[in-house]
Formats: sequence, structure tokens, C-alpha cells
Amino acid sequence: VVMDSAFHGTVRAGGDEVGGIAGDVGTFIGRNIVVTGQVRAVRQSYEHVGGLAGSVSVLSITDVHVSADVTAPNHDQVGGLIGDAGEGSMTDVTYTGTVRGRSAVGGLVGELSDARVENARASGSVTSNGSGDEVGGLIGAADTVAIVDSSASNAVSASDLDIIGGLVGLLDASTIERSFATGQVTGEATAGGLVGSAEGGSSIVDSYATGFVSGTNYSVGGLVGYASETPMERTYATGDVRGSTAVGGLIGRIDGNASGFDALTTSYATGSVTGGDEVGGLIGRADVTSDNITTSLATGSVQG
Repeated sequence: VVMDSAFHGTVRAGGDEVGGIAGDVGTFIGRNIVVTGQVRAVRQSYEHVGGLAGSVSVLSITDVHVSADVTAPNHDQVGGLIGDAGEGSMTDVTYTGTVRGRSAVGGLVGELSDARVENARASGSVTSNGSGDEVGGLIGAADTVAIVDSSASNAVSASDLDIIGGLVGLLDASTIERSFATGQVTGEATAGGLVGSAEGGSSIVDSYATGFVSGTNYSVGGLVGYASETPMERTYATGDVRGSTAVGGLIGRIDGNASGFDALTTSYATGSVTGGDEVGGLIGRADVTSDNITTSLATGSVQG
């Protein structure tokens, strides 16, 4: 348990589980914490690095603020606050700084499961060295996570990677509500202004993205790069989008034809869209029926 505390300094280590306060923690309960400084992990092929903690099994943190560069270019599960976290909650948390990792890299958490994130903010930049995937402005990979009233303004860059998002890289069996991303997203494939890939019965409601999205390959969208069986309602994207195949102002590629499934409702895109094949102002490639898309539109120019 850590409460009403402030930490400042530099942590430099060369292995697994590296954090500004703790490396590996079973249960982390934190309230009113401020962390500033730097966290650096220098060896190759390791994992779990964060500005607050490297790995946490169960967490409950509120009013936690980290301003620290986290540099672990050869590590997986790297986050501004926590590298890898299990069940619990994060409320009223912020991160400012530069996060650099390899795979499952996020402005707040690298990989998160079975948790609720509410009123979280991340700003600065998130980058990968180009040999992994799942990179997001707030969370790199989210599995069974509820994200509410949260945002990311980071520039997210992973030029040779798949599954890159302004807020979340991989959204699996998770929900996003009343949240947004404003940063530029640069990746190879499955890149979105808000989410790179949304699948496993996820949903996105009352959320948006405004940043420019660029991908050199397939499934590139202003809001979501690829969506499978993921209903989206009252969403929008305003940033320009550039890609190669399956490029859309809102969604790069979408699929899911289940009976009664509303893939896209009351949503729109306004940015210009440029690509090669399967290019659309709203959706690049839609493997759904027209009944699955309602009350949605696009106003930007399309070149393909």
C-alpha cells in the first residue's frame, strides 16, 4: 500500500519487472502518488517495465500521476505507469512523457486485463522499435477492460508494426465509452486513430479520434483499423487517413454478419482518405450487409 507519497529519481536496470516504485507486485493499492524522473531498462528480450511498476497482479490505484520517460526498446509490456497489470481498477490517473518499448506498449499500461480504467489521461509520445505489435496511446493491449471517460493525446509511432491505435492498440472483449484520442498514429498495418484492432465482442460508444492516421499496408482507419463483431455507436473521426489496402475515413475493414448485429450506427468521418485498393470515405472494406450500417456518413474526399 502506497499513499500520499512523491518519488523522484532515475531507475536503471537490465532485466524483467522494472518500475519507478516497484518491480513485481502481487497487489498494488495506491492513492495520491506523484512520480517524476526516468525509468530505463537496457538489456535485450525482457518484459514488464513501467514508470510506476513493472508488473502488478491486482491493482487499485486512484489519483496517481507519473511524469517520467520510460525507455525499454528491447522489452515487451512497457507502459507509462505499469508494464503489465491484471484485475482491478485505475481512476483519476495521468501520464506525461515518452514511452519506448518493443511489443504491447502503451502510454498508461502496456498490457491490461480484467480491469476498469476511468478518467485516465496520457500525453507525450509512444514508440516501438519495430519488432513487435500492439501499441496504443493509452493501452497497448486491453483484454476484458472497460475504458470510460479517458483520453490520449500522444503521438503513436510504430512504423513497421501491426495493431497500432491512438488510444488502444488491441481491444479484445473490451469496451470504450466517452473517450477520445487526438494524436497522430503512424504504423504499418491495422492502424486506427482510436483503436488498431477491435474484436472478441468489444464495443465503442460515444468516442472519437481527430489525429492523422498513416499506414503503409492494409486496414487503416480514422477511428479503427480493423473491427470484427464490434458494434460502434455515436462515433466519429476527423483526421486525414492514408494507407494502401482497406483504407477508410472511419474504419479500414469491418466484418460481422450476425443476425441483429448493428456494426455501425450514428457515426461519421470528415477527413480526406488516400489509398490504393478498397478505399472509402467511411469504410474501406465492409464484410457486412448494408443492414448492419445505419445513419452514418462521410464528407471527406477520397482518392484511390
